[in-house]
Amino acid sequence: MSTKEVVIDFFKQNTNKNIKNDVNYFDEDYIDSLGVFELISTFEEQFGIEFTDDDFENQNFVIINGLIDIIEKKLNNV
Repeated sequence: MSTKEVVIDFFKQNTNKNIKNDVNYFDEDYIDSLGVFELISTFEEQFGIEFTDDDFENQNFVIINGLIDIIEKKLNNV
């Protein structure tokens, strides 16, 4: 599975809504504030990466396409 497929699948498993890649996933209620902890631990484990404070402060972190981009950049720097 591609990074995009894995990330979108995560959100599909946590909501029954149609997933849009270019919206804030908190605003769309795809996950809640507790769900973000699951998101972080899932992707760090699955992709072998570690999110930093800079990642969390990045405004793109809360948008699915932005999150995918952050993960892919980390994977390419490994």
